[in-house]
Amino acid sequence: MDIVIRVVKTKADFSSAMKVREIVFIDEQQIDQSIESDGYDLSATHVIAESFGQTVGTGRIIKSADDGINTARLGRMAVLETFRRRGIASLILRALEFEAKKQGFKNITIHSQSYTKSLYSKEGYLEKGKPFYEAGIEHVTMVKDL
Repeated sequence: MDIVIRVVKTKADFSSAMKVREIVFIDEQQIDQSIESDGYDLSATHVIAESFGQTVGTGRIIKSADDGINTARLGRMAVLETFRRRGIASLILRALEFEAKKQGFKNITIHSQSYTKSLYSKEGYLEKGKPFYEAGIEHVTMVKDL
């Protein structure tokens, strides 16, 4: 499998990342577009995963507003269904952690959908607090020191 992970730099890259999110979150998970698109995208650092030129996954980091000055918030992690369970999400995650470190963040947090928390646990994230619901889906906060 030929997977390339890179930071989004162009409008075309950004559009392809948004398309993956649309397919995964809006089409598959039935999340309302007004919730999925939260206004942080233009200031976020996004990465995309490509397989032979096709964007198959994405994720982003933003400066966390509520988790501390040195904390990045990871989010909008999405991989197209036919490319899941191949390690692509872990590659995206590591790339975002690398970008967070470059930007001076000391910690990273995510509101993980509960069914995907094992991915983050394997990468050293720890659960914090009780499960909660966002967009009608159970989530759990997970944190990691960078």
